[in-house]
Amino acid sequence: MDVGRIPKVPNDGATNEGDQMSEVSFRERRRSRGASNPSPAELMQDNLECAERQLQDARAQLISARHRVASLQAATENWSEFAAMLERSSAALAY
Repeated sequence: MDVGRIPKVPNDGATNEGDQMSEVSFRERRRSRGASNPSPAELMQDNLECAERQLQDARAQLISARHRVASLQAATENWSEFAAMLERSSAALAY
C-alpha cells in the first residue's frame, strides 16, 4: 500500500433496505389483485407464489449484504494498514 494513497470503500451498488421493502410490498399488492372471488385453491396458489417470490428477494438481499460486509471488511483493513503506516512514518520522523 502506498503511503500517499487513501483507501476507499468499494461501491457495491447496495440500495437502501427500506426502499427495497416498500418496492416488494408494492409489487406484491399489485400481483395479489385478481379475480374478485378467488377460489380457495387460487388463494393458496397466490400465497405460495408470493412466499416463493419473497424468499427469492430475501436470498438476493442476503447475497448483497454479504458482498457489502466483505467490502467493508476490506476497507477497514485498508484503513488500519494506512493508520499503522502513518504511525511508523511519524515515529521515524520524530527521531
